[in-house]
Amino acid sequence: MERAGFMGLRTGVAQISDPGQRVILEERLEWMNKAGVAYWKVDWGKKDADPQWRSFLTRLGKKIAPNLQIEHALTPAALAFAEIYRTYDVENIIAVPQTISRVGALLTGVAGGRKTSIINCEDEPYIAAGTGSSIGIMRHEFNGKLPDGVQDFVFPPLGRDLKDRLDEVTRAVRWHRIAAPFPIDQGSIYVDTVKLRDYWVMGEKETYVNRKAGAVVEQSAPAVIARGLEKPVVTLVNGDTLKPYILASKYPGGAIAVSAIGRTIQRAYLTPRADVLLKADALDKPIGIFGRYHQLTIRFTAPGADKESNGPGPGRRYACGDYQKCNDKTS
Repeated sequence: MERAGFMGLRTGVAQISDPGQRVILEERLEWMNKAGVAYWKVDWGKKDADPQWRSFLTRLGKKIAPNLQIEHALTPAALAFAEIYRTYDVENIIAVPQTISRVGALLTGVAGGRKTSIINCEDEPYIAAGTGSSIGIMRHEFNGKLPDGVQDFVFPPLGRDLKDRLDEVTRAVRWHRIAAPFPIDQGSIYVDTVKLRDYWVMGEKETYVNRKAGAVVEQSAPAVIARGLEKPVVTLVNGDTLKPYILASKYPGGAIAVSAIGRTIQRAYLTPRADVLLKADALDKPIGIFGRYHQLTIRFTAPGADKESNGPGPGRRYACGDYQKCNDKTS
């Protein structure tokens, strides 16, 4: 794998629950250690919601394969010990609000434990950048129907059509080279109590879930999430009534990312553009801008200073019309 240019190998692991599980797990973990496998995605199984089993697996893994990262899911209690915690499967027709809702709940709504996990927000690169999360890419470039001639119901060719949005992955991966995802317990957290409501009217074979054509799938999610920053100010312009989701994070090294995420309405993915004001305390660190804006203003104010840093007008402005990186088609 490494000779082919890959950094490493990740494997999905179904949980083992028979009486000889420890012997089996020890053997598999020894394989991982010898082979240099760096990541286990521990998914479903008879004990998938058992935090004690997941904790046992994590401890055993670190003992036998210390370089192996073990990702958990399905039980938020695992946040107390998991290195990575995955928000889990979503339906791609409504994945944006489903994922943002789960990230917001994990950041603020879990009682107990140290919550030291890094959140993995599945196949949502811009949500990952804006929330300091990691990503588990599943989209691919093989367009068209499945081998049996049936429409791809996991990645249906409508809405966002993720198979045609591979550049998002490249941008987010490059950003993670600059600023690595960071654990939940680092920095302040703001999750908006204002929720935006998205919905999708089902057609045939548009999801892996058994849903009838004409059914309406709804999901609400926080309008804004911010980590290590003040709440961004979002203002609609030109009589618009539809707000984007705004996600912004200051990473431990000082880098800042801001993402404007579109909306799922009826049978379309829409990209409303708003004015967004983001306050930051320094301008000497990288800034990653993801998504589309009418105008993005980043206002730099040095600690203890009464005036803003240099830049046009009341801050430093980047508008989509003249700042190319605001546009998710060209950045």
